[in-house]
Amino acid sequence: MSRLRKLYESYEGNPDIGFVVMKGNGNAFCAGADIVSVRDMIKKGNIEGSKEIFRRVYGFAYLLHTYLKPNVAILDGVTMGGGAAISIPGTFRIATEKTVYATPETLIGLHPDAGASFHLSHLPGYLGEYLGLTGDRLNGVEMIACGLATHYAHSTVSSFGHFPFCNITSKLPQALPRRFEKKLRQNVDQLKTYITT
Repeated sequence: MSRLRKLYESYEGNPDIGFVVMKGNGNAFCAGADIVSVRDMIKKGNIEGSKEIFRRVYGFAYLLHTYLKPNVAILDGVTMGGGAAISIPGTFRIATEKTVYATPETLIGLHPDAGASFHLSHLPGYLGEYLGLTGDRLNGVEMIACGLATHYAHSTVSSFGHFPFCNITSKLPQALPRRFEKKLRQNVDQLKTYITT
């Protein structure tokens, strides 16, 4: 997580980078922190080590909540706990048919953390309270329906090599150099064929 944070900090100040894409490896976006190992650290008396883990996770989540450039998170798989904390603040959150979102920390007696109380409290009706209390799961379509995801794409087109990322930023033209605006506007129709908003 420290390396990822350093990369994000360097990208934010780099005028050659217009937006940042975050994607998981394998069948998960990010399942979050290993809560069991944190619990074991505490049981063994390593309080400072467990504090450091939370400090890193919360610090990175804060950076992403205040990030100045468009931030794209491809939620192609498990997106739980700390994984949700680092993806939900993104400008664009792309869910797929493989997306599984949850706050599983509640199932072991912890509260939804790392920003979850913020985004859960903004969900319609009592959905946020329900998810925060039960740790129940949402799929990609459900994430779109409740507003946790901003876009939906099939996993075969959501990889960096196939997804038309240049079109995503067309929703935020003020964040892009003027030379890209014409190209972005030309690609909007192509984007609509890949993604449902």
